[in-house]
Amino acid sequence: MSIHGNKAVTFDELGKLRWAECPDTPLRADEIEVSVGLSTVNPIDVKRRHGYGRRVFQLKGANAKNLALGNDFVGTISKIGSAVVDLKPGDRVFGVKPPSKYGPHALRVVVKQEQALRAVPDLSDELLVTLPYNTCTVLRSFESIGLNPLSAKDKKILVCGASGGLGSIALGLLRQWGAEITAVARAENHARCLAQGACVVCTVEELSDRQARFDAVLNFASWELDSVLCSALRSGAMGYATTVHPLLSLLDEKGLLPGAIAALHKRRQCRKNVPQGARYAWALFSLKAGDLQLMQDFALSARPQPHIGIRTPMPQAHLAFAHVEQMRAGRALLANITH
Repeated sequence: MSIHGNKAVTFDELGKLRWAECPDTPLRADEIEVSVGLSTVNPIDVKRRHGYGRRVFQLKGANAKNLALGNDFVGTISKIGSAVVDLKPGDRVFGVKPPSKYGPHALRVVVKQEQALRAVPDLSDELLVTLPYNTCTVLRSFESIGLNPLSAKDKKILVCGASGGLGSIALGLLRQWGAEITAVARAENHARCLAQGACVVCTVEELSDRQARFDAVLNFASWELDSVLCSALRSGAMGYATTVHPLLSLLDEKGLLPGAIAALHKRRQCRKNVPQGARYAWALFSLKAGDLQLMQDFALSARPQPHIGIRTPMPQAHLAFAHVEQMRAGRALLANITH
């Protein structure tokens, strides 16, 4: 395995970021190598840098010395495996790599062919790279409580954390599906939420005035709001889903088996806060067949405008990580300046 030619954003045992050489991953038959143009820094990257999820990711082989983080990418195929069909060197692609040892915060990344999709010419790199990880996570939260293009129509849905990466995508999809959306966000983000599809916008402090009104509630903001948001569901509601739950933290803190038992107990306790018959779900990222095509179709029809907060060359990744860690507005992008 050669270590020459590829570089990645990695970090030491204290979490200090470095721009360093990293191994080129051998290409398997069903894989492609992508010369990365842009990647994103997501909140999960900031947390993993400081050890979050280490027990689960270690089981998946996603912890290693000189670990390169990242999930989202857009770039150009440089190599293909012998079994790859419908993709070829030179194709512009976008996609998402699940947590791994060598993610796309690098000059080159190797992914399974189903983790990438050929990009249509008239969608920008900036838009495409902001979609995959967040859209997959949003779709899993929808599925967990039965939300889909048919069931969402005319439903009253509360989206908390609506101005963030997950919330913005949820607003766009739910608007396309005909839902009546109430967004929860800071006052300075209300106009953006309305433009992205919300019918009504409120602040966290105003949630007490909106109890027992909604068919579904999505929490992309804060675990501390769990019980308050559950009480916003009406009788006969579909359910409540959150992506900000303590599952991985409990596994890290207590170990895999004790942590899983503690998480199960906690979730059972929290489920009591939703009306009888409503679902209660902790959602996690996963990529399913058709997800990438769905998000490209969504981008073509809705033409969302990505809110970019910072775009920095990969060797200056510390600026993008600081942007996310300090919860500044807009997405953080890493650019391969040699691409």
